[in-house]
Amino acid sequence: MKKLIYSALAFAALGFASCDDESYDDWAQPITNAQEASQSFSFSATAVDAINIADVEADVVKVFNPSVSLSDNNATVNNFNVLFSDGSLISADANGNVLVDDLVSVVEAFYGKAPELRTLPASVVALVNRDGQFMKSDTVKLEIKATLVTPDIANAYYIVGGPLDWAASASSKELKFNHSETNVYDDPVFTITFDAAAEGDTWFAIGDDKACDAIANSNDWSQLFGVVGGNSESTSGSLDRRSVLGADNSFKVAAGAKKIKVSINMIDYTFTVEALNFEEYIYLPGNAQGWSPETAPALKHQGNGVYTGFAYMDGEFKFTRARNWSSEYNAGNFTTASEGFSLEKGDGGNIINSAAGLYYFEVDVANGNLKATKITNMNLVGDFNGWKADDDAQQMTWNATDLCYEITGATVTDAGWKFTANNDWAINLGGSLTDLVGNGGNLSAVGTTIKLYPCRTTKDEIYATVE
Repeated sequence: MKKLIYSALAFAALGFASCDDESYDDWAQPITNAQEASQSFSFSATAVDAINIADVEADVVKVFNPSVSLSDNNATVNNFNVLFSDGSLISADANGNVLVDDLVSVVEAFYGKAPELRTLPASVVALVNRDGQFMKSDTVKLEIKATLVTPDIANAYYIVGGPLDWAASASSKELKFNHSETNVYDDPVFTITFDAAAEGDTWFAIGDDKACDAIANSNDWSQLFGVVGGNSESTSGSLDRRSVLGADNSFKVAAGAKKIKVSINMIDYTFTVEALNFEEYIYLPGNAQGWSPETAPALKHQGNGVYTGFAYMDGEFKFTRARNWSSEYNAGNFTTASEGFSLEKGDGGNIINSAAGLYYFEVDVANGNLKATKITNMNLVGDFNGWKADDDAQQMTWNATDLCYEITGATVTDAGWKFTANNDWAINLGGSLTDLVGNGGNLSAVGTTIKLYPCRTTKDEIYATVE
């Protein structure tokens, strides 16, 4: 029980006489009003049972039962302030009711939108009105418990239409969004990258099992998701079912895209759409080379948004789509990365590499996968050693100044040889000395001094010299 004492202040009234008045009051004995008697009130509050928002039909919901005792008939308690540890405040009426939307906002701010029982420690303060003067009570602490309404989140979503026949794609559910193994209420984000239509614009909708089955079984297209607002070419915004929108409102990507990446957040019912057009190269400016795209190592496009190549890394870095900062792939563009690479964003969304060294990258920008293999050694393997990619192969030495592997006294022959990494055939280079490629053909050049330049910093191709 909390108690507050308050008083009304009395004001002194002074009588003044005119100068020609023969009688006047002595100022030492002013006329005064007697001080009013002190008044008090008592306030306590108890939380109601756990609230299930799904059961609430009104705009307000009771969160506590107040008990107020006032000794002054002129004093009233019209409302209460309910405060939370993050500094947020909502107002309750004289009966302990708050707006449902206010309570939902507080729960979401603390815990997100998952439909689980949540406990909110709160502090309640009564606001007392006495003749237009407002005063606060002491604080009563209590716990408010509430469960949010279960969002309509399915376990799977699909692209309907796009490069495929609409009805057939709804029936086959071929273009399925990717999702983590986490519960959909804790991770409501689904992503997919798919081919654009072979010709013309790409039109598509999004469906869950409910929507796809309705099409396949009843030719009912109303449960598909479309764009809120009707702008089919929006790259981000809100989505909802066609039955709610009252129209198809399908998504559209203009002709010219090679692939399309879509991400949906089904807690918020929001989406992003990105048309992907893959450049021949992407670049890796970072801490290791002074953050300069002009001199950064390059990765070459192998098709379908996958880039490969070598780069020396030391600390944070990004990918750029040109030898400038006009466009970037940063930590936010990837969902998975090899061990030693962190997608916890550094400054400006940089990707973080924890161990310096030369790496072979396989970067799938379409699906957000970053794979990097550290190169511990580079060998010469060929007919001269029985094609054994092991410790018996001729070991090259890393030249950090020139960013190359080199060897003197090599014994390669024109019978054929290649470069291999890490005493294994998983990463090997061959083909042409001026354009070395993974799994390329055997080399036949003969010499004793060989230098391999794997990083594409000065040329667009991986190359080697033999003297």
